[in-house]
Amino acid sequence: MTTEIFLGTELKLNINIEPMGEFTMDDYDWLVDVYCSTKRVLTISKSSAIKIDSNNYVLLVDTEELGAGDVKCKITAYIPDLDFPDTLRTEVSMIDTGINVIKTI
Repeated sequence: MTTEIFLGTELKLNINIEPMGEFTMDDYDWLVDVYCSTKRVLTISKSSAIKIDSNNYVLLVDTEELGAGDVKCKITAYIPDLDFPDTLRTEVSMIDTGINVIKTI
């Protein structure tokens, strides 16, 4: 189901990542690229998000910064993993929020 909102609306997007082994969102760094078009991407880091609990953070997004279109999120998480040379395993996930930003006249 798609929700239509008007350009200029400010959104609160809840990002939830279930624990990966013993690690919750609190235990590693992550960032989220929010966009409607790859021409206008808003990157939000963990430090800029509002913590709800160890598995949920809220992102504040002004759609004026995104433009019109379907709101998508690319989440990049850096999970501690000693098997990798930099001791981090990069995990990437994509979310289609089901939100469509439309222009007003």
